Amino acid sequence: MTLTLPLNHKLASVHQVIPPELLDLKILLYKDNYGYSSAAENLIHLSNIPDENIVSFKSREMLIEAVAHAEGVSISPRKEVAHDRRLVSIPIVGCEIMHLEYLAYHKDRRDVPLITTYIEGWQSKDF
Repeated sequence: MTLTLPLNHKLASVHQVIPPELLDLKILLYKDNYGYSSAAENLIHLSNIPDENIVSFKSREMLIEAVAHAEGVSISPRKEVAHDRRLVSIPIVGCEIMHLEYLAYHKDRRDVPLITTYIEGWQSKDF
């Protein structure tokens, strides 16, 4: 997981952050019908981030815009915001939380170029 923030944020130039550094930040999170991601929930719990510091968004696009306009920071996978040059993602270290994603496809589709490229990208960590 990474901490996503605008380029002009005071932490934007550091190489990593630890959970205690999140306590005083306004955390903006995507929340769907099932709640927050399990990785975000675990990090919030482990970091003891107060509920009043958390703001929920139903739209990932609105969340990214809010972070870009310095309304707060977000806990998200780097690949989710890597395309946006207004933002920087910094690794959160000191906690054993992992964000997992899965790709399901029919075995007959394994040779489709899009799926092959996706799998090779994940294996080489280029994504």
